[in-house]
Amino acid sequence: MGIGHWKLAILLVPLSHSSPSSPLSPHLPNYPEKNSMRDILTNPSVIDFLTSLADGDLNIVTGLVWIVIATVLSMVGGAIGGMLLAGKDIGYQFSAMLGALFAPAGVIPAIVLGLVILNLLTNY
Repeated sequence: MGIGHWKLAILLVPLSHSSPSSPLSPHLPNYPEKNSMRDILTNPSVIDFLTSLADGDLNIVTGLVWIVIATVLSMVGGAIGGMLLAGKDIGYQFSAMLGALFAPAGVIPAIVLGLVILNLLTNY
Protein backbone atom coordinates (compact mmCIF):
# COMPACT_ATOMS: atom_id res chain seq x y z
CA MET A 1 0.00 0.00 0.00
CA GLY A 2 1.40 3.37 -0.97
CA ILE A 3 1.40 6.55 1.07
CA GLY A 4 -1.55 7.93 -0.90
CA HIS A 5 -3.78 5.03 0.19
CA TRP A 6 -2.99 5.69 3.87
CA LYS A 7 -3.95 9.35 3.48
CA LEU A 8 -7.27 8.30 2.00
CA ALA A 9 -7.87 5.79 4.80
CA ILE A 10 -7.09 8.41 7.46
CA LEU A 11 -9.51 10.86 5.86
CA LEU A 12 -12.31 8.29 5.92
CA VAL A 13 -12.08 7.82 9.71
CA PRO A 14 -14.25 10.35 11.57
CA LEU A 15 -12.22 12.43 14.00
CA SER A 16 -14.92 13.54 16.41
CA HIS A 17 -18.24 12.15 17.49
CA SER A 18 -21.12 14.31 18.60
CA SER A 19 -22.62 11.49 20.65
CA PRO A 20 -22.07 7.74 20.97
CA SER A 21 -25.27 7.09 19.05
CA SER A 22 -24.42 9.38 16.13
CA PRO A 23 -24.78 7.96 12.62
CA LEU A 24 -21.03 8.47 12.06
CA SER A 25 -20.17 5.90 14.71
CA PRO A 26 -22.71 3.07 14.81
CA HIS A 27 -20.05 0.70 16.18
CA LEU A 28 -19.73 2.56 19.49
CA PRO A 29 -22.01 1.38 22.28
CA ASN A 30 -24.41 3.82 23.88
CA TYR A 31 -23.18 4.04 27.47
CA PRO A 32 -25.45 5.62 30.05
CA GLU A 33 -24.36 9.03 31.28
CA LYS A 34 -24.28 7.94 34.94
CA ASN A 35 -21.17 5.77 34.39
CA SER A 36 -18.93 8.65 33.41
CA MET A 37 -15.57 9.46 34.96
CA ARG A 38 -17.08 12.48 36.67
CA ASP A 39 -19.09 10.20 38.92
CA ILE A 40 -16.18 8.08 40.14
CA LEU A 41 -15.95 9.94 43.45
CA THR A 42 -19.64 9.39 44.14
CA ASN A 43 -19.34 5.63 43.71
CA PRO A 44 -20.05 3.99 47.09
CA SER A 45 -17.15 1.54 46.84
CA VAL A 46 -14.69 4.36 46.07
CA ILE A 47 -16.07 6.39 48.97
CA ASP A 48 -15.69 3.39 51.30
CA PHE A 49 -12.12 2.82 50.08
CA LEU A 50 -11.11 6.45 50.58
CA THR A 51 -12.75 6.48 54.01
CA SER A 52 -10.92 3.34 55.12
CA LEU A 53 -7.66 4.75 53.74
CA ALA A 54 -8.13 8.02 55.65
CA ASP A 55 -9.29 6.32 58.86
CA GLY A 56 -6.22 4.12 59.01
CA ASP A 57 -8.03 0.81 58.62
CA LEU A 58 -5.59 -1.88 57.55
CA ASN A 59 -6.75 -4.45 55.07
CA ILE A 60 -5.20 -5.96 51.95
CA VAL A 61 -6.19 -3.14 49.61
CA THR A 62 -5.13 -0.26 51.85
CA GLY A 63 -1.90 -2.08 52.69
CA LEU A 64 -1.07 -2.44 49.00
CA VAL A 65 -1.89 1.23 48.40
CA TRP A 66 0.42 2.28 51.25
CA ILE A 67 3.19 0.05 49.87
CA VAL A 68 2.83 1.64 46.43
CA ILE A 69 2.86 5.16 47.90
CA ALA A 70 5.93 4.34 50.01
CA THR A 71 7.72 2.80 47.04
CA VAL A 72 7.12 5.84 44.84
CA LEU A 73 8.24 8.24 47.57
CA SER A 74 11.34 6.14 48.27
CA MET A 75 12.22 6.15 44.58
CA VAL A 76 12.00 9.94 44.50
CA GLY A 77 14.05 10.22 47.69
CA GLY A 78 16.60 7.71 46.45
CA ALA A 79 17.01 9.60 43.18
CA ILE A 80 17.56 12.87 45.01
CA GLY A 81 19.98 11.22 47.45
CA GLY A 82 21.88 9.53 44.64
CA MET A 83 22.24 12.83 42.82
CA LEU A 84 23.50 14.56 45.96
CA LEU A 85 25.97 11.82 46.88
CA ALA A 86 27.42 10.71 43.56
CA GLY A 87 26.16 13.16 40.97
CA LYS A 88 29.52 14.76 40.27
CA ASP A 89 31.40 11.47 40.20
CA ILE A 90 29.30 9.23 37.95
CA GLY A 91 26.85 11.70 36.44
CA TYR A 92 23.55 13.01 37.69
CA GLN A 93 21.27 10.83 35.55
CA PHE A 94 23.08 7.58 36.34
CA SER A 95 23.27 8.33 40.07
CA ALA A 96 19.57 9.24 40.14
CA MET A 97 18.70 5.99 38.36
CA LEU A 98 20.76 3.92 40.79
CA GLY A 99 19.33 5.75 43.79
CA ALA A 100 15.77 5.21 42.58
CA LEU A 101 16.54 1.56 41.88
CA PHE A 102 18.11 0.69 45.23
CA ALA A 103 16.04 2.85 47.61
CA PRO A 104 12.91 0.60 47.53
CA ALA A 105 15.09 -2.40 48.42
CA GLY A 106 15.34 -1.05 51.95
CA VAL A 107 11.97 0.65 52.18
CA ILE A 108 9.60 -2.10 51.07
CA PRO A 109 10.61 -4.64 53.76
CA ALA A 110 10.43 -1.91 56.40
CA ILE A 111 6.96 -0.84 55.27
CA VAL A 112 5.69 -4.43 55.20
CA LEU A 113 7.11 -5.08 58.67
CA GLY A 114 5.58 -1.82 59.95
CA LEU A 115 2.16 -2.67 58.51
CA VAL A 116 2.28 -6.15 60.04
CA ILE A 117 3.19 -4.70 63.44
CA LEU A 118 0.42 -2.08 63.19
CA ASN A 119 -2.07 -4.79 62.23
CA LEU A 120 -1.02 -6.92 65.20
CA LEU A 121 -1.19 -3.97 67.60
CA THR A 122 -4.68 -2.96 66.47
CA ASN A 123 -5.96 -6.51 67.03
CA TYR A 124 -4.89 -6.54 70.72
